[in-house]
Amino acid sequence: MQTAILKINGMSCSGCAGTVSRVLKNIEGVQSAAVNLDAGNAQVEFDPALTGPDAFKTAIEDAGYDVV
Repeated sequence: MQTAILKINGMSCSGCAGTVSRVLKNIEGVQSAAVNLDAGNAQVEFDPALTGPDAFKTAIEDAGYDVV
């Protein structure tokens, strides 16, 4: 397993954080996703043989948020 930390802009409430967490957890190969609204980031533990940061960025941006 590997861990990636993504900086996310556009989250303004716990609902936003829940949405980001849900879309990340729905990606095949993601073991866990912890979204911190105050810090504006997500920590994702994943299997690098199945997925990676590019897939996370696409899923987050498709949900309406920005990855920086």
